[in-house]
Parts: sequence; C-alpha cells; structure tokens
Amino acid sequence: MKKWIVIGVIIFIIVGSALVYRHFTREAGTDEFNASESGLNYSGSMGQLNVGYVDPTLADFGVPLYPGARTVSDKSSGKVDINGQKFLMSSFTSGDSKDKIVSFYRSQIEGAIVGTLDSEQIQTIIKAPNGSSVGIGTQGSNSYLVLIKPL
Repeated sequence: MKKWIVIGVIIFIIVGSALVYRHFTREAGTDEFNASESGLNYSGSMGQLNVGYVDPTLADFGVPLYPGARTVSDKSSGKVDINGQKFLMSSFTSGDSKDKIVSFYRSQIEGAIVGTLDSEQIQTIIKAPNGSSVGIGTQGSNSYLVLIKPL
C-alpha cells in the first residue's frame, strides 16, 4: 500500500517540478522543455517527461469520477510518460468536503486501500486493487482530486 502511495506522490512531484522548472528557469542548457496545445515534453537532467493532453470525459481512469467534479483546466488531463513509466493522470476540483469524497470512493471501490499523507496539507490517497489511485486534498473551500491510472 505504502509503495503505491509513494509512487503516486513521486509522480505528482516530478510533474509539478517540471512545470515549475519551465516557469522559473529561462537559462539555456542541456535541459529542453517544449509545450504546445497538444502536450508538453521535457528532456534533461531529471530524465524524460512527455504529457499528451486528453479529454478527461473520454478517459478511463480505472475508478469512477466523483459526481460533479470539474477539471481544473483544459490542460489538467494527460497521458504521462516519465522515463518509460506510463500513466493517465487528471486533476479535478469539487465544492464537496474531502470526507464526503473519501466516503464516495470507499463505497465505490471494493477492496480500496486508504492512506494519509501528511505534508504541508493532509492528503488522502485511495488505492484501487486495479492499480489506479485517487489523491484528495483541500485548499480553501475546494477539494482537489488527482486520478492516476498506470498504463
């Protein structure tokens, strides 16, 4: 269980790091970052990262989408390839409480493993038996969900 939680957190950190790197680094070097309307690519000292944006309403995450959840942006869903490890990943938001969302997933995913990651914000990670996972956190009055499915 902890292995999959750690893998989900590492993927989230790598993707976030690549995005932060793109916004704050303007120097030329061996790292290469390209973004377009269809996705983004990074190649450099951290390895390879490729993201092809997908329509989340057509994607199969291996777990149900929380009813009424909205995508964070039109670029918040993609097929992610990190050094050969492939995932389908998407970010959603909801006005419902984290507890209500966790209860929904507990009732919808038989055999779900539920864990807690305590960093700056407490996040709940739900791991489905099929390998998919859902990360749930809050910011202000909104809850945020990150759905990850290994491909």
